[in-house]
Amino acid sequence: MMHNLNSNFVAVMLLLSIASVHSTDGLIQELDGKRHCKSDTHCCLDICIMIDGSTSIEFRSRGGDKHKCVAAGGAYDTIQEKCVNYGNEVAFINDMMQSFEKEGSLESAGVQVAAAVFSAKPTDFFGLGDFNSASQMRNGTSFEFPTGKTYTMDAVQRCYDHLTNNGDYNSAREDSTKLIVLMTDGKPKCDSMDPRCPNAYTSQDPASLIQEIQAKGIQVSIVSVGDKWLDHSSLASMNSWASPELYYGRKGFLTNWVVNPLGKQSCELVKFRKTGITDVEKKKLRAIRQGGALAEMSLEEKATVLAGMSAADVAAALATISPEEQHSAQAAMSAEHRAAALAASTPEDRAAQLDSMTPEKQAEALTMMTAAQQAAALVAMTTDKQAAALEAMSPEKRAAAIDAMPVKDGAAALAVIDAKKSSPTDIVDEQDCGGVADSVLEEVQATIQQQQQVLDTLDKGEDCPNEGQEEVAKHETLVEAATKKDEDALGLLNAAKNAEVNFGSYSIASLQSMDCSAMFQDASYLAAKKTRSDAESVCITTEAELKEAKTDYDSAVANAKHAKLVCQCNVKALYAREWDLVEKDKPKRDAAWKKAKLLECTLKGNFDHCDFDPAPNVIDKGVIEDVTAQECEDVYQ
Repeated sequence: MMHNLNSNFVAVMLLLSIASVHSTDGLIQELDGKRHCKSDTHCCLDICIMIDGSTSIEFRSRGGDKHKCVAAGGAYDTIQEKCVNYGNEVAFINDMMQSFEKEGSLESAGVQVAAAVFSAKPTDFFGLGDFNSASQMRNGTSFEFPTGKTYTMDAVQRCYDHLTNNGDYNSAREDSTKLIVLMTDGKPKCDSMDPRCPNAYTSQDPASLIQEIQAKGIQVSIVSVGDKWLDHSSLASMNSWASPELYYGRKGFLTNWVVNPLGKQSCELVKFRKTGITDVEKKKLRAIRQGGALAEMSLEEKATVLAGMSAADVAAALATISPEEQHSAQAAMSAEHRAAALAASTPEDRAAQLDSMTPEKQAEALTMMTAAQQAAALVAMTTDKQAAALEAMSPEKRAAAIDAMPVKDGAAALAVIDAKKSSPTDIVDEQDCGGVADSVLEEVQATIQQQQQVLDTLDKGEDCPNEGQEEVAKHETLVEAATKKDEDALGLLNAAKNAEVNFGSYSIASLQSMDCSAMFQDASYLAAKKTRSDAESVCITTEAELKEAKTDYDSAVANAKHAKLVCQCNVKALYAREWDLVEKDKPKRDAAWKKAKLLECTLKGNFDHCDFDPAPNVIDKGVIEDVTAQECEDVYQ
């Protein structure tokens, strides 16, 4: 689970920090009794990471084992071994710290990290500046899995306390950029009997608190985990909590994919915060700074830096430099990156970038694009370059690019192609256009078939009633065994109570009137008394064992009921999500079908009287009736 800062991220940080000076002799300076960032600090950032320790993190239905995780203790390596999902959350803390380290040190990078876990209450792992590296943190921190409900507002409040020196905390720096990273698996949920939670959701909904925090300049990033088990309203809530562009969500609990983009954006927040200008101006300033830096770099340096930039950043940077400098930068980029940057550019900038390329580079970049992106790029080109680019493309890509254009407007592209027919090399003929229509119709049918296959192979919920039944059967057997054992013990006790005692023969002289003490010292009586006492003890034990077995059985039944419900809701949500994708894709399928049919009519000369069957549809076969009827709003915590 250990992940080092990759080269792309390093390249981006290099570009963003050109001409800055790094200090390695500490990240704090005292001014007027308050803590401040050193003036030469690269990334003056105070960050509080709060992970979710609620019971649902280690549900068996998610592949976890809460009992095993609780018993793991707090050692980092043991948590990684014993805790399936919680271990990934703990590893996220380690990976984030490693991503910020400069030469193995957070101090050298100007970053302080605090971390905590929350369930029914937040518990600190460590405070800001307590550890200077991930390795120190792993060896010096206990990460016990707390279990419990999901008191999210209390968790956000604790991070706020860390970052504002509230209460007993005093390690935050006055002028640092501050970031809360909240990792959770769903809506808040707490005990309605708790005075803090009269309502199990809204009273721990952190939305209003987060708005207050953001108003004070503190950014909030939300990392949602396990969204396979989340309902849509939970996802919407978490997305709304996050600061702009700081929401991360992905199915499951692996979190290493978040580390680099979140680390990158965190340090960019530091740079932007210091400028004191609008977001639009910040983006423009960054593009100018990046473009100017590119112009000063060698080809090798350009290749390294550009590889670490997003397509949008590359497009913005290229728009600020001359055609000659653009040409040099394009030469340093891969074909995939050139295509992505073109797709992210405005039409005017796209035309300028294409004009700066050789015909070979143009064709190479266009080949990497989708059909729609190709069409948009072709429109931005001059007539001669359109023809040259189309001629250099494969027949399949050429047909797809022409098809991506509106049918009647596509006539302009066909006119460009026809203009080349007078040359020895024909780009396209009527047979090519017929091939375009056929390929589109085949693609639509193949898409529908694929989508139908996906829906047909989805779980429909038939096996959900079996969830947890193995545990129920096991505990039912244990109850039967404990019942028999208790009944046998009770039978032995009754036998002991009714056993006859043979006192033997006594002389008349040894017996005293009204004195039977000699009989109660008789060996036969004492043996019978002990037998009864032992039987009573056994009965007490078997009765307790039977009670415990029945309690475990009841828990197994309740868990099975919940597991069945979760299974049904997972099935319902997954099918709904896939069907929603099918429905969203339908207008695109129908439009492509219509376009191909109109092209066929055009080739046959009856465009104005074009009749054709509508595109075929994907059939919604749905899930089983019990799953459809299941209410799922309150299933997840």
